[in-house]
Amino acid sequence: SFRGGNRTATSSDWSNRDGYGARIELRKGTEMIEREHRCGQGYGSQNSAVMIIGLGDWEEVDEVIVRWPSGRKSIVSRVKQGEWLTVDERGGEERKPYRRDVKSKQKSLPGKAVFPLGPQSKARLTVWKGMATWCPACARYRPYFEHLKAMTQGLDVEFRGFPLDETEGREALVAYQNNHNLPYDLQTNLSMLDRKKAEVFLERWIGAAELPYPTSVVTNQRGEILWAGAGAPTVSELRRFLAAE
Repeated sequence: SFRGGNRTATSSDWSNRDGYGARIELRKGTEMIEREHRCGQGYGSQNSAVMIIGLGDWEEVDEVIVRWPSGRKSIVSRVKQGEWLTVDERGGEERKPYRRDVKSKQKSLPGKAVFPLGPQSKARLTVWKGMATWCPACARYRPYFEHLKAMTQGLDVEFRGFPLDETEGREALVAYQNNHNLPYDLQTNLSMLDRKKAEVFLERWIGAAELPYPTSVVTNQRGEILWAGAGAPTVSELRRFLAAE
């Protein structure tokens, strides 16, 4: 996440408070990942102060370089995978973990919970994407799901979509699937009862009164939940789940 140095509305010496426009470089050896912190890339019409960057099989990056709109530059060394890094343009940074420990949570449960749609797939892993045809955030995640699918090709990982909006009928879903080259198999024949079961289950599991768009779920061959949350899992998480199955 980002914290621009501007503390007043009139100062032009510092970047805006939300850090929009900052360019980020993640460096590991000779390799580099570049991103830009932009406004309007949260869920739906919301803005997000947090940028999530997948590291693939990197466990740590050598440097995180933030180039602020003001022209200043911040450098943070040795950032580990799974750390939530907040960089302050005026100096300093904060680090804390951002992911819940999937393994320890599973150990605290009497048994793994079965996702209502999970038993429909017998793949080693299934990534379920809860979506709506009108959702811009769901559309923006499409390239990311294409990347997940490419990185897990040949590993018996299925990608399926399921509708979250109860007002969208089968005809609208079929038309959407026919008009878009989706990286997942949209489940157009789900009954309203199955859709409602999945929605209520996830609201209770995640602890949200209303699910964000998109919401994703990862299940194993037995339909048990390994991961559930807003957005999508990372390649690293899918590989970890595959190794544990």
